[in-house]
Amino acid sequence: MKSILLTTTALVAFAGAAVADGHTGVSFSGTANLGYNDEANTAAGADDYNGFYFDTTLTVKGATELDNGVTASAQFNIDIQEDGLGSANSVADGNTALNADDFVMALSTESATLTFGDTATAAGKMWVSAGDMESDGFTTAAFDAAEADAVLRGDVTMGDVSASVSYVIVTTGTEQEIDQLSFGVKAAVAGVTISAAYEEATTKQTELDDANNDEIFGLSVGFAAAGANFTVAYAEDENSQSTGVKASMPVGPVTVTGYYVDENAGNGDANLGVNVKYSADALTVAVDYQDDQGTTKVGIDGSYDLGNGLTILAGAFDQETQGTDTYVAAAYDLGGGAALLVSYADAETTDALADDEVGGPDYQVGTTVAVSFKF
Repeated sequence: MKSILLTTTALVAFAGAAVADGHTGVSFSGTANLGYNDEANTAAGADDYNGFYFDTTLTVKGATELDNGVTASAQFNIDIQEDGLGSANSVADGNTALNADDFVMALSTESATLTFGDTATAAGKMWVSAGDMESDGFTTAAFDAAEADAVLRGDVTMGDVSASVSYVIVTTGTEQEIDQLSFGVKAAVAGVTISAAYEEATTKQTELDDANNDEIFGLSVGFAAAGANFTVAYAEDENSQSTGVKASMPVGPVTVTGYYVDENAGNGDANLGVNVKYSADALTVAVDYQDDQGTTKVGIDGSYDLGNGLTILAGAFDQETQGTDTYVAAAYDLGGGAALLVSYADAETTDALADDEVGGPDYQVGTTVAVSFKF
């Protein structure tokens, strides 16, 4: 408890400094979480603590207007995380993780911006898909602090047309090189939104987690008709093509969204999905069905706001051949940016066990009691 109290005190002090020195253009905000989970999850990629844990994030933003009308800005997060107060990676051993991430620097005017760091590629920013398309796997990435890989992107807007161009900055040994040209454009014409995106194949090996080495092209069109919103899209990479259509229609408190994607032989089966969401007064329920690449997934998320700061949540998800994941939770708003969560989640599917995330809210496997703060 001492660690969390010291951290929150520091955050409050930083916030006070930001208010006092507001003319500098620097602001501070943050979050802090303290929790207990009763189940160790040792699956690959999962959290491996069993007991108390905490994490805090301090977000630093700064901006200043230069004499030539350009605004220079920077933003990054400072994270402190400890996976289990009783583990070998404990505060007492001095091994608590401290790192900075989500680093972004930018120079901007009213119509153009140059951005570097943990940001999307041009194609990743501009592309609009029509459901689960196998061939539109653009590198959407950002920043890998360990390898110093990042994205350099320029954006320009003229009226109803926006365009972006980017490169991935790849670090090889001690050298940094530009790689994988990417560009995207989005335009609104007579009620129709057109999106086009392209990226080169990579020549270097980037460490960005969601990088794609293929040359990819995509074109999509969005429009409204008969009370519904439609998106029609085509994408191709070096080995396959996807053609999809997606539609969404509100009917009173119910919103129905569906998609169908025709995949060529190189991608396997067609993909389709339907989502029905009901939201009225205190009750929200969403039912989701997907049949992607021959695997069926069915899920339901529900929440009920009792009106006194307490919300009850529950859900269940079934994936063909793997089993069912379930959760039930209670979230209580303590006021002033603080909240209390009590949840129980049970997982059978491989993805949920590996990620230690169940349901739409991504609850931890097992019983969790946690309190969170925003500053």
